[in-house]
Amino acid sequence: LQIPAIENLASTRDAFACIDLSHNALPSLSNLPPLPGLRTLFLSHNRIASISPSLSASIPNLHTLVLTSNRITTLRALAPLKHLTNLRVISLLDNPVASDPDCRKTLLKLCPALRWVDFRRVPDAERNAARAFWQAEAGRRRWEAEFADADAEAAA
Repeated sequence: LQIPAIENLASTRDAFACIDLSHNALPSLSNLPPLPGLRTLFLSHNRIASISPSLSASIPNLHTLVLTSNRITTLRALAPLKHLTNLRVISLLDNPVASDPDCRKTLLKLCPALRWVDFRRVPDAERNAARAFWQAEAGRRRWEAEFADADAEAAA
C-alpha cells in the first residue's frame, strides 16, 4: 500500500523531529501542516515532481531533506528551497535534475547554508566556484532563463 498524498500529519501535533514517507506515490512535496519541530524529512522513492512554494511556512526548521529517486526535472522546480534557511543537507540523487551540470551550483545559490549535497560534503572550493559562476555573465544568463519568472512571482 502506497500513500498517494500527504494528509493528516497535523494529527502528529508536531511531535516528531524526523518523518519518513519514502517508498510511496507522492506526486508533490505539498500539503504539509505547520510542523516547526520537523528537522528531517525522508521522501525517497516517490513520484515527486514539484515542491510547494509555501513549503518553508510549514517546515521552517528543516535541516535535512532526502528526495532521492523522484521525478524532479528542472532547476526551477527547486526554487521553493530558497526559503528553507536552516537546510544543511539535501539529496536529489536519481532525479532527472541531478544530471544538469548546474544542479549543485543552483542548490548552493538557493540554499547557501548547505553543507552536504547528494551525500557529498560541499568543500569551500566548490562553494566559491559556484558563487563565481553565478556572478559571471553565463551564470547570470542561466539564472534569468531558469528563475526570472519565479523571482517575479516571489516579489509579487
